[in-house]
Amino acid sequence: MWGWILAACAVAFATKYLGFLVPEKLLERPAVARTANFVTIGLLASLIATNAFSAGQGVTIDARTAALAVALVALSMRLPFLAVVVLGAAVSALVRAVVPSYYEPQVSLIMLIVALGVVALRAAQHARKADSQKRSTASAE
Repeated sequence: MWGWILAACAVAFATKYLGFLVPEKLLERPAVARTANFVTIGLLASLIATNAFSAGQGVTIDARTAALAVALVALSMRLPFLAVVVLGAAVSALVRAVVPSYYEPQVSLIMLIVALGVVALRAAQHARKADSQKRSTASAE
């Protein structure tokens, strides 16, 4: 087992070292930067989905889903990251402590649906505000 762990460490180190050898001109290209951003977003989304909805080999909805829902709302409100983490942990603990285990999936799914609605409303408000600011700037000119 330790052999595999050391081999994985060596591969990780080699990969990171090879990243330093990439010419700077290649990294300055807009397409490379855009691709790196998309890969980062995709990786983060897959890690969140895997950790929030999986249990063993199956998909599950439990207190982690409720924590994710609250974290989505907190992020849409632009709260500090520490507050987002603390709120998510608190909601997860609260759901596990208060809600009977057979109702936990239903409560968590309802919280997720409500949170997605709140995030969508906040995004729409933000878009309207940005649009009105563009209009006021255009009319002032």
